[in-house]
Amino acid sequence: MTVKRSLIFTAAVIVILASLISVYRTLRERAPQLDSQHFTAQGEVVAEETIKALGNKGHLVILTIEASGPDAATAAEWLLTSFQKTLKEKSPITVIATETFQFPPYVDSDSVPVTDGVSDEFLLQAFRKYPAASAIVSFAGVPLLQDEQIGALGPNVPRLIVASNVGLSPHGALKKLFDANLVLFAATPRTTPPPASTPQTSREVFDRFFQIVTPEKFEEVDRYLQ
Repeated sequence: MTVKRSLIFTAAVIVILASLISVYRTLRERAPQLDSQHFTAQGEVVAEETIKALGNKGHLVILTIEASGPDAATAAEWLLTSFQKTLKEKSPITVIATETFQFPPYVDSDSVPVTDGVSDEFLLQAFRKYPAASAIVSFAGVPLLQDEQIGALGPNVPRLIVASNVGLSPHGALKKLFDANLVLFAATPRTTPPPASTPQTSREVFDRFFQIVTPEKFEEVDRYLQ
C-alpha cells in the first residue's frame, strides 16, 4: 500500500510540474517582444532633428533616467545608441556630458512625494552645471517647474530637446517649458491617425508612432498631450 501511495504521489508531482512548465512556455510565447526598430528609428530621427535645430554645430548634454526593469533598460539603450550613432555619422555636434537621474530610496511616508519622472532639482542642476551647452537633450521627460524656478534661470541657459518619455512628465510640465521658450522641440506620441502605408524608412517608422512638436506647433497639439 505504501509503495502504491508513493507511486501515486510521484505521478501527481510529475503532472503538476508538467502543467507548470506548459503554462510558463505559453506565457513566455505570448509575452510581447520589444521591437528594436521602433526605438532605433526614434533615436535616429531625434538626432536628425537636433542637427537641424542647432544648425549642425554645438555641444550637447544628455539626460537619462534609471531604467525600471530589463525591458526598459534595453529600449533605452537602443534609443540612446541610435541617437549617438546618427549624431556621430551626420554631424560634428558633440556630447560633452551625460547625467542619469537615480530614483531616491523609497520612503513609506505621505510627506514624501512619489514620482515616476525626474525631479525639478535634477533639471535645474543641469541648467546650472552646463550653461555653455548648446542644448540639453532629455531622454527622461521633464519635471514641472514652478514660475519662480523658471524666472531664476535667467535668459542665457541652454534650451531643451525632449527626446522621449514625455509620458513620465507631470501634467502641464511640457506646456510650462514651451511657454517659457525653453524647448527647441519635443518628440511626443502621435496625436493624429498614422499613415496607412507600411513604413519603409526610419522616418516613416517614427512618423507612425511619434511627431516632432516645435514651439509653433505646440498650441495645436497641447490639448491631446495633457
